[in-house]
Amino acid sequence: MFSFLRRVLFYLSTTLAVALFLLAVGIWTLRIGIEIPVDYRASIESFFFERFNQQVTVNGARLGWRGYGPEIRLRQVRAAAQDSGEQSLAFKEVALGIDLLRSVLGNRPAISFVNLVGAHFYLQQQANDTWQFAGIPLVSQSSAKTPQLITERLGLQNVVIILNDIQIEAQYYQANHEIYHIKELDLSHRARRIKLAGEVELPPTLGRRIWVSGWIGEEILLSQPWHGDLFIEGDYMNLGYWQRYIPADFLEIRKGTANTKIWSQWASGQLQRARGEVVANQGYLVAEQWGLSAPLQQFSTQFDWSWQTDNWAVIFDSLQFQSDDIAAHGMHFSLQQQSATEQSAQAPRHEVRVARAQLEHLHGILKLAPKLAPATLARMNEIEPSGKITDGVLEIYPQAVQDNIKFSGRVDNLKLSPNSPFPGMDGIDARVVASASNGEVELVTREGHVWFDRLYVKPFSIGEASGNVRWVSGPQGIEVTADSFRVQSQELAARGNLKLSLIEGDPFLDFHLLVDHAQLQHLDKYIPLSPKAVKSRRWLSQAFQGGELLNGEVVVKGPVSSFPFHRGEGEFNAKGEIRSAALNYAAGFPSAKEIDAKFEIVNRDLEVETSHAKTYGLVVSQGQAKIANLFSPPLTLELTLDGAGPAADGFRYLTDTPLKNGVGALFPNVSAQGNIALNLTLKKVLQRKTLPKLSGQISLQGNQIHLPQWYLPLESLQGHLNFTESGVSSERLRGQLFGGNFDLAIKHELTGDRSLMKFMTQGDTEFSTLADYFKLTPLLPIQGKSDYQSQILISRARGQPGAHIDMLIESELVGVDIPLPTPLGKRQQESWPMKVVWTKNKSGASQWRATLGEDLHFSYDVSQLGEGSGKLDLPYLNVAEWQPFIKPQINRPSNKESAGAHQFRALAID
Repeated sequence: MFSFLRRVLFYLSTTLAVALFLLAVGIWTLRIGIEIPVDYRASIESFFFERFNQQVTVNGARLGWRGYGPEIRLRQVRAAAQDSGEQSLAFKEVALGIDLLRSVLGNRPAISFVNLVGAHFYLQQQANDTWQFAGIPLVSQSSAKTPQLITERLGLQNVVIILNDIQIEAQYYQANHEIYHIKELDLSHRARRIKLAGEVELPPTLGRRIWVSGWIGEEILLSQPWHGDLFIEGDYMNLGYWQRYIPADFLEIRKGTANTKIWSQWASGQLQRARGEVVANQGYLVAEQWGLSAPLQQFSTQFDWSWQTDNWAVIFDSLQFQSDDIAAHGMHFSLQQQSATEQSAQAPRHEVRVARAQLEHLHGILKLAPKLAPATLARMNEIEPSGKITDGVLEIYPQAVQDNIKFSGRVDNLKLSPNSPFPGMDGIDARVVASASNGEVELVTREGHVWFDRLYVKPFSIGEASGNVRWVSGPQGIEVTADSFRVQSQELAARGNLKLSLIEGDPFLDFHLLVDHAQLQHLDKYIPLSPKAVKSRRWLSQAFQGGELLNGEVVVKGPVSSFPFHRGEGEFNAKGEIRSAALNYAAGFPSAKEIDAKFEIVNRDLEVETSHAKTYGLVVSQGQAKIANLFSPPLTLELTLDGAGPAADGFRYLTDTPLKNGVGALFPNVSAQGNIALNLTLKKVLQRKTLPKLSGQISLQGNQIHLPQWYLPLESLQGHLNFTESGVSSERLRGQLFGGNFDLAIKHELTGDRSLMKFMTQGDTEFSTLADYFKLTPLLPIQGKSDYQSQILISRARGQPGAHIDMLIESELVGVDIPLPTPLGKRQQESWPMKVVWTKNKSGASQWRATLGEDLHFSYDVSQLGEGSGKLDLPYLNVAEWQPFIKPQINRPSNKESAGAHQFRALAID
């Protein structure tokens, strides 16, 4: 367009020369007041014929005064070809201002201004690409004479040329036809420079109109290399036309319109710098070598473009564009291209400097140009990146086969899809140097997450992170390396090294991590994803409800698919210290709290050494937990611990846990006072709802234990009570019962599916206390001490509720006082043997059998509902004497006394 403008100005200068010459003739005529001499007119005709092959005529002239000098107005100025007579131009009016002072001093006409009004130019392009004015060549054959004519003979210096309502019709050689309408254009020629300011309506192929201001060198009139500064402002300019002035031939904007403000700087006829702003609509962004052809609904930017020889660079600020697939806002970047000479030393390169941009927009641009960087595009399609780019540099190597795009810069809030071969990321701040095949990330993250979709279930919250992460991508996969990285978050503070080979089919992990602290409730996150570890991870996710890991170390080395390396395919070690942890190791059992321990995992085996813990109110002073195969379900926990605490809490472990259907059934509603020492060994399959294998010992220390079901208040108990999941045993327990001393031995026998408990007791007490406990109401009158022996057999099917109880009591009454009915009276003797048998079945019904001496027998049956019936056989019975103990009387003899042997039956004896 500027070369065309140069030609137009040349046309105008030619016209100006004609007008100035006519002015000289007019002044000469006014000065001498006579007709123009024939020889002088002939000289004029000869001048235009020799120079332009044109004949110029003026239809009228008028002399007036304007400002400080005269003004000459020439009307209907026409120029026609000398040979054909074809008109080449015509002006409605030419106004010439005369500078009197310079005219007098120079003894020649000095023009101050020229105003050309209402012209119509006809320009034609020839086959040799030269232009002519309806037959007038527009390039001087003798370039040296034209400036001399303009600047010296015609006094064109310091002249203001005003063009009004000028229409230029251009006919291109290749049949294009354009019409330019100069509504108003001021040309000021001073100091060998031409200043421009005005408005030009453009042909539809170029746009609507432009406003021009600036200056150019007068060399433009000679079609020679020129220099200058131009400011062009236009609206609805045709981007496809103006694309020819953009030297970046790899990128085009076709069609579309734009509102523009462009300031340009020229030297030696070449554009050196252009800056301004463009707002475009409905165009096409095209780069054929990249496969780019993107419709743009909107495009706007501020730019600064500079050239030097074959080098150029452009800066875009506040760039916004929108197409069908992408939208970018607020981008700031620069683009640079090297010269052929500089490129010879290295591969051709374009450089884009991105001050501000969204990473997803860059991805969108690559989607629009699939040939630009197919490898990079394929990788970005996998990772679906997003984030904010600042201070970025994008290097493009068009001729490179691989790694034809390289990026470096800072990315904030970086996010990568976790479904890609790369590690997933979210909220990562980093300095990045990357290409399609390799890269490096320097972490400067404040709060972020990282996860390996093929290795771990959940993301890692890394919080503040530092360190360098590098990756190399090849045909077989990706290798990620992180050296001396550090992460700091609420759930984890750690440092270490990582090397991950994401080879297709079987990733290989080499991981060494030193953990300063970690929250144990997130421990399951750090177990690599493996089919063998799914249930283990699920148990870990529910097991720890608090606490932290200190001074930990984790080493993982081997193929991920073989984790945890049962057959020696790799190495997995983890160790550390646990503080204030809470562990739910099995459903239904009390959690262990305030755990202080050390743990170690070697490949698949976990071992924990506990120095302090609490369960219920028991304080564990020493303990050990083992899971022999942590990653091969079902998990089996082996727990051994020593502790002490309230006896009530010790028995809760038997009665308030799943053990209540086993050994806990022996102690229903038990209440206990005092402290005990506890030793416990437990073996439990964690993922199954089965009773654990249990063994342990309770050391009684003068405790008081009340068994409400048996109405036994045991006091001052001393000794050791051993227990399993199904029963208890003890070699000897000592204490007090019924006001006397007793020794208790307990044996537990397992026969097939049945469990048999044997309680063997020796003690002494008042006989009336025994009679009252066993509800032997008819024997309550008997007084005296009793040394007794008892045996209780409790039989039950393992895992089933209810039990069958058999009790045998043998007692030797000492100093007995037995009140007998009249006429026997009271009978005293030193000793009297007694034997009591009590049987209770699973339904709750019971039966008593008692024998005193040789001939007193007593039996009593109690139903499940507590209703009873009995039979009493006494010799020499005096019914009246026993009346208080018999109700109601049934089948009673009519006589109140009976001599000799007599048997009496009674029901509902209480």
